[in-house]
Amino acid sequence: MAWFVQLRLGRPPRGRYRVRMRVRVLWVAVLGLLLGAALVVVGLVGTPAESVAAATWFTAATAIVAAVVGLRQLRETVSTRREQTRPHVTMDLVPDETNEKVMYLVATSSGQTSAYDVRFTVEPPFETSGDDHGYPLMGVGWLARGIPSMPPGRSYRALYGVGPELAKDERLLREHLVTIDYCDHLGHHYTTPQRVDGSLHLNALYVGRKSVHHVAEELVKIRKALTAVVDSIDAIGESHEEPST
Repeated sequence: MAWFVQLRLGRPPRGRYRVRMRVRVLWVAVLGLLLGAALVVVGLVGTPAESVAAATWFTAATAIVAAVVGLRQLRETVSTRREQTRPHVTMDLVPDETNEKVMYLVATSSGQTSAYDVRFTVEPPFETSGDDHGYPLMGVGWLARGIPSMPPGRSYRALYGVGPELAKDERLLREHLVTIDYCDHLGHHYTTPQRVDGSLHLNALYVGRKSVHHVAEELVKIRKALTAVVDSIDAIGESHEEPST
């Protein structure tokens, strides 16, 4: 029964789990040999009734041991399978892909299944320059109210800091303990403690990369330059127009 459920759930996990199962099978084999030896002794020196009773006890004991081992194997298989397919939500500071001077606070679902009712607790609360302008980071919707569901690979981000303020603003260099609470589709609850430390990115150097964003910026500059040239040509033409007679 245990192996049937294990095959339905997936391959048996490797490593220490297989070692434990081999040890248990070895114990069952040793117990069987001992009981079998006892049965042989009783059969040789005892009466037929005693032999039948010994055989009955041997069968019952073997069945009980096999059932206990099977139930434990089934429980560990289900637990291991759930651990392998559980959701997992993390949070970290990530530089922007096109501009490394821009830092984002990013929450990502990196597990095998969706996470539900995701909640964030931050100690001490995040403080950035946005707080000075009426846009506190802790007021961002997904961070303040939580996220109803996060499928695998889904991420949410919010601006953390830009350029020189990443090194000058002490508020951005603090270490924060983020506790992330969420559930899977069966209602099992998980908690992931995460440390977010802005000082880890202090004095870091990045290699600049060009992307479609940079191409678009250059095209905008070219358009403005061409527009200025056309306007100048039109102005020159209008100034040299002869008055009509």
